[in-house]
Parts: sequence; C-alpha cells; structure tokens
Amino acid sequence: MLTRRRLLAVSATASVAALAGPIMWPGTAAAAAPVVDALGSPLKDVLLIGGTVARGPYGKPVLWSASSGEPARLNSVDPATGKTLTSLVTVDKATLQATVHLPVVTDQSVVSLAYAGGLIIGGTSIHGGYTVPSPTQSEARLFGWAVSSGKAFEVTPVPGAEAIPGLVVDSAGLVWGLADGQLFAFDVATRQIVHRVQLAPDTGSTAGELARDRSGRIYALVQNHLVFSFAPATRTSQLVVDQKAQHLAVHPDGRIFISDDHVLYRVTAG
Repeated sequence: MLTRRRLLAVSATASVAALAGPIMWPGTAAAAAPVVDALGSPLKDVLLIGGTVARGPYGKPVLWSASSGEPARLNSVDPATGKTLTSLVTVDKATLQATVHLPVVTDQSVVSLAYAGGLIIGGTSIHGGYTVPSPTQSEARLFGWAVSSGKAFEVTPVPGAEAIPGLVVDSAGLVWGLADGQLFAFDVATRQIVHRVQLAPDTGSTAGELARDRSGRIYALVQNHLVFSFAPATRTSQLVVDQKAQHLAVHPDGRIFISDDHVLYRVTAG
C-alpha cells in the first residue's frame, strides 16, 4: 500500500510501506525490497490535443500540436506535405540569440540530448505526436551535432528500436543511452558502441528515462514501471523497484524520485 500526502506535508513523518518482491531477468540482480513514499501532487497532468497553425522557425506556416505521450513532444508539421518538421535549437548564452537547425534527422523527433566530446549528442524517435502521420522511418538514430558546423555523425545504436528516450554522460565521457530496455555505451571519439546490457525484455516500448548520481551510478526507468540501477565500473545492474511511473529524477546523493501522473514518490533502495 502506498500512502499519499500533499507536497506541503513532506517535512512531516512519512508513512511508508514495502512493495512486493521485484521481478528478475537473467543477469540482473535483485535489490532488497525498497520503500516508496508518496510525497504529494506538485502539479496536475495536462493533456493538450488538437493543433494550431502558426509561423514556424523560417516564417512558413506550420501546424503545431502537443502530445502527452512518453516523452511528451511539441510537434510541427508542414500542412502541405504532412512531413514532421523536427528542429534542434541552440542558444548563445552571451547574446541569448537562438538558432534553429532544421532538419536534424529525416522524419524523426529529437527526444533526448546530452553533451560529450565537444558535441551535442541527440537521440530520436521515429514517432511524432498527435496529428502527426505514421512513421516513415524504422529505427531511432543517435546523432552528434557541432554548434559551429552542424551534424557530425548519425548512427543506429540499437537495431529495430523505435526511440532513444534517455541519454547521460559518465565521468569517462562515454554516452549511455536507453532503447528498447537496453542500456548502451557510446564512445563519441570512435563512434562505436562499447558496451550493452539488456535491463528488461525488448517489448518495443518507446518510454524511458536515465539519470546519474554523484558516484557515477546510472539509473534507468524502463517501460514506465521498472527502475534499475547500474554501476558502470563493474558493469552490474539491479532492479530497484517495480512501480508505475512516467518520470525519473535522481539527487546527486543517490536519492531516487519517480512520478506517476501528478503524484511524486521518493524511493529508498533496500
């Protein structure tokens, strides 16, 4: 049983309950039963549907719409062709001047970003959102973007994966990504995948998030309910909790927070 409390009461003594034992997959260790505290409802979930026509990055009228999928996306579609217009926007912090780069990856949405090796690293999804036509591409792409010169590379890190919803960078500069329940490490210098671990069975899910704490441990939210921790130094993973959630955040000291719709939870690993 999970106890719900309003966010303003977080400082009060928490009511906690241990969840049932975790599900295990080969190669994944099970942690002790975690404790999950419901911290309250910091905000309400908002579903935006429909679309509106307004000028796009280059002054051309486009159809804008917002989706409430995982992750949520702001989409722009060319009304004449039905093509998804996905852009990457860079901002000069000194001048606050924004530069829109379009297109980035053909007919794909940019859904995750990181910075490593002097490049912006991005993960894509073959899907758009509400009012967007069916996908024209079959696999999500990982790309590198140099602010001064544009796209440096584009690769398929996980064949058949429809989205790369999470990216983080470790202390060695490796980019870790999540796709179809698989955690992969990408070396920006060599443009090679140097490690893979299947955290959960491949179900074709496009949902997921990654986070990292101060010690370097990586946390993954997979399939909207499985939270794993992974130690890059030893290449070992364990299931922390099986709890419905759409979002994951990790404090530098390792405290884990997840949210299910408008309810925020704190997870204390066993």
